[in-house]
Amino acid sequence: MSGQRLRVAGAVLAALAALALVGAAAALLARSDDAAPVRIVAPEPAAVSEAEADIADIKVQVSGAVMFPGVYPVKAGDRVIDAIAAAGGLGPGADLSGVNLSRRVKDEAHYHIPAIGKSTPAAAPTAGAAGESGGLIDLNTAPAQEMESLPGIGPSLAGAIIAYREGHGPFATIDDVDNVPGIGPKTLDAIRRFVTLSAGQ
Repeated sequence: MSGQRLRVAGAVLAALAALALVGAAAALLARSDDAAPVRIVAPEPAAVSEAEADIADIKVQVSGAVMFPGVYPVKAGDRVIDAIAAAGGLGPGADLSGVNLSRRVKDEAHYHIPAIGKSTPAAAPTAGAAGESGGLIDLNTAPAQEMESLPGIGPSLAGAIIAYREGHGPFATIDDVDNVPGIGPKTLDAIRRFVTLSAGQ
């Protein structure tokens, strides 16, 4: 009977020893994992597209009756009033009668704010018209919405100009605009310095 007890006790001790070995092995493995070096992967910098670079590099020239005429950086979507603010605001005697302050600015454009009683230099179109031709509105190609920014031109006259050029062909000279029904000499004189023609003047 004592021999059987000894065998049972020996089996129990052997089982306990096996469990102890398994536990020790697990502890060693866990310690090995904890000691493993940690690799930190830094995120790659976001690539800047050409379009975003272009948007970030919009510059316009502001001249005339502003506090500090010069070339200024502006943001995409800014308007003429923002370009004027970048130039320090309006100067004394600024004439805004022909200036469209809400028009969006374009890269490399030149916006001139005239002064009361002073004519606009030929090389500096006013900020009232910011079309594709150096700041002037092209009456042979401009849509009605663009032409409505001209002094004295509303939806009706803008539509009449488009109807006339579609029926008679492009305007050959600025004076030909006087042939459009509803546009007389007074209106023509008011818009003359703000417009251009894509083929001949």
